[in-house]
Amino acid sequence: MQNDKRTEKPLSRAEERWFAENMRKVLSSEYPNPNRIGCPDRKIIRDLAFHKKAVDSETFGQISLHMFKCSECYRDTLRFVEEYKKERKQRRVRIALTIAASIVIAVALWGIWQFQPSQEIVGKPVSAPQHPPVSPLIAENSTHKNTKPEIARYEPVLIELPTRWRGAAGSPEQPIAIKRGRLQLEVRLPIGSPEGKYKLRILDKAEQVRNTAEGIAPPVNGTTSFRVEIDSSNLPPGNYELSILEPGLDEWTDYHVSVK
Repeated sequence: MQNDKRTEKPLSRAEERWFAENMRKVLSSEYPNPNRIGCPDRKIIRDLAFHKKAVDSETFGQISLHMFKCSECYRDTLRFVEEYKKERKQRRVRIALTIAASIVIAVALWGIWQFQPSQEIVGKPVSAPQHPPVSPLIAENSTHKNTKPEIARYEPVLIELPTRWRGAAGSPEQPIAIKRGRLQLEVRLPIGSPEGKYKLRILDKAEQVRNTAEGIAPPVNGTTSFRVEIDSSNLPPGNYELSILEPGLDEWTDYHVSVK
């Protein structure tokens, strides 16, 4: 009996598309549920398709399993995903138009300044004002010093936000540790996060906002991140909530933070 020799080769793009399309057809029609028995609220399905944290991880797992047994909910999810893609595309177009308009205005202002005719001032030269000489004794004993204003320095700190639904149900989330002081935070977003303007805030246990900031997150080499400057020196050591608001959404995503 000859051994069954098989070459393990990855699927080609055509085979992957064929597999995905057939899976979509099966899930869309082979599990009808016209009475919508056990179906979650359609608003929750839409929030999940729009990357909103609408439920906890355990409920998310139950809804995901239900999708594979309910063609109605699966078709709703496909429609909401297409709606989300369309809104993201429109948002990117608006951002591109805004940037293009800013460039046009900047070039126009530069042209006006560059080609503005210079005006020659004709008149007598103005001599510098004469000040009385300063006594060496007064100058030596003077406590006033001509020093430049101190520029606040911010320490660069990188934090990585965990991917949504990454753990099993009930698994504790490790808090993100940051130190006290003037910090330049580079916030690395979860995989799949959209580009655009993000808002950040830090809340204490009484849900009082202690710090706020905004930053633009462009995608770089498959990673989306943004930088903000915050001053955490006024925060007592302890646990806080770091909230992130994605562009175009109205619900904040919270992460545990430990300030040391």
